[in-house]
Amino acid sequence: MADKTRKVAIGIDLGTTNSCVAVCKNGKVETIPHKMGGFLVPSWVTYTRKEVLVGDIAKAHGAAYVKSAIFAIKRIIGRKFNDPVVQSAIKTWKFNVLEDSTGVPRIELKHKGDLIRVSPEEISGLILRDLKESAEAYLDESEITDAVITVPAYFNDHQRQATIDAAKIAGLNVLRLINEPTAAAIAYIYDKPEKQKRNILVYDLGGGTFDVSIVNLNNANISVKAACGDTNLGGINFDDRCVEYFMNLIQNKYKVDMKEAHSLKYLMRLRNLVEKAKHDLSTIYETTIELIELHDELDVYEDFLRARFEDLNEDLFTKTLEIVKQCIKEAKLKKEDIDDVVLVGGSTRIPKIEEGLTELFGKAVSKAINQEHGVAHGAAILAANLTENLSKTFNISDVTAMSLGIETLNGEMNVLIKRNSQIPTQAQRTYTTGVEGENAIRITVLEGDSKIASKNLMLGTFDLLDLPLNPSVNVTFEVDCNGILTVHAVEDSTGINKMINVILNKGRLTSNEISLLRKKSYIIKKNNEECNKVKEKKNEFQTYLLKTKDQIKRSARRINTKDYEILLNKIEDGLSWLSTKEAEDVKKIENKYNGIHKYYDDILRNK
Repeated sequence: MADKTRKVAIGIDLGTTNSCVAVCKNGKVETIPHKMGGFLVPSWVTYTRKEVLVGDIAKAHGAAYVKSAIFAIKRIIGRKFNDPVVQSAIKTWKFNVLEDSTGVPRIELKHKGDLIRVSPEEISGLILRDLKESAEAYLDESEITDAVITVPAYFNDHQRQATIDAAKIAGLNVLRLINEPTAAAIAYIYDKPEKQKRNILVYDLGGGTFDVSIVNLNNANISVKAACGDTNLGGINFDDRCVEYFMNLIQNKYKVDMKEAHSLKYLMRLRNLVEKAKHDLSTIYETTIELIELHDELDVYEDFLRARFEDLNEDLFTKTLEIVKQCIKEAKLKKEDIDDVVLVGGSTRIPKIEEGLTELFGKAVSKAINQEHGVAHGAAILAANLTENLSKTFNISDVTAMSLGIETLNGEMNVLIKRNSQIPTQAQRTYTTGVEGENAIRITVLEGDSKIASKNLMLGTFDLLDLPLNPSVNVTFEVDCNGILTVHAVEDSTGINKMINVILNKGRLTSNEISLLRKKSYIIKKNNEECNKVKEKKNEFQTYLLKTKDQIKRSARRINTKDYEILLNKIEDGLSWLSTKEAEDVKKIENKYNGIHKYYDDILRNK
């Protein structure tokens, strides 16, 4: 039974391809098994004709519901529709992604006969709710509300805010957003001696994102010195390269265009086969891609060698090593100063990754933590630390991934907080109007590392109006421990002020929208429960019908011929009825069952 004296908080690794949830209780960290089995939950949501599926079962239905099977949504959460990353992702997806009136992406799909639009936050919220429910079932808790959720170190302010919104939709309170490599570092040092000093480089290559962080451990103090990465580089990119290779091969060799509508389900199957082959090639040198009955009874068998896989992705592997070198430089260290290189993320199982890092550092890399579960473990440890459920305490100091500033009149970015500044932090700067006589000032908040303002991400903009002549406006930037920015501006002489949590940025979900989506998520849960009850009843009824049919056939001689024929007809009618729309109601199934069961009982009594 669960210990009810303290509130349980969980750690969640919300991944691009897979997600994971863990807990730290009584000093012990463990990965929580999913309610359907297994520990890694595919980050898939599939809208079927009747219900909304999450995880393994959603992925299994992907080929049947190509247009409504949503995956890798983390790639576009918190981004604008015209973002190059969004446009690149759309090209690889078969579900429809459209731009809404505020310029953000929405997924359009059919569900229960209606054409609906859902947000990336809603999809992520469904995944988070599913993980939450698994934790509640496993830990025997009626409800778990507190969680630490991990995000890529290179997630910007919008992406972090959107992740918090997704958690709210799932009914979760975010104790802390923590960068994925920082969480991995916590997991790595958790069972190490407390009194030690080390520089740890965390190489985190997951399904959709890549992060590198250099973490300094000084006794119980964990301090991130630098973080670099690419939020559009991961295992999915490797898959995309391989899928494209086989699509071209199949078109040239077999004259089948897999981009055509009738081939979409085979394209989904090819993607799944390529993903499996990628995993296999981490331990063997050769595998086979088998597409059975691809077209007009055509079977495709193609060898796939590890060497080919490495050749297709060589430039991406090299790119990760360049980012590693950049991170070491930004931490003002040499590679010889790195004591441990820690691998995390499923894609680090690729042998070429380990080979490249071993060659770069001249020593073996560490696999001391589980590459798929380590990030969730670190989040769980921090959750226990924040809720005082941990005897071993530590202090964490993370950093900003990118610089923060405002746009100046000449179109440049004036930096207030530099990238890799330790958080929480704040900075202040004084500004005035650009033209004499002006009584208003516009403040445009930027995030990025380009000197040219237009090349950075605009987080938000607001105006201070009715200012005196030659105003003196103090602008304060505050970044909290979640890496989220608040901007405050005040004019000295008048006290005119304005605050922006960059929450008000166009395209963000409002608190009312989040509340409605949370209710919708609950309705989906209840609908799924009803669908499962129907499936269970239909299965029970079908089992009863088949069993009864077998019994009366074996005892036909002892049953009146007329009764036998009537009962057999009722059974056949029942089996056919199970395929009708009417059989989607538990009460009607029970009534149908009771009618046949009563008739059979009457026959047995009158024998």
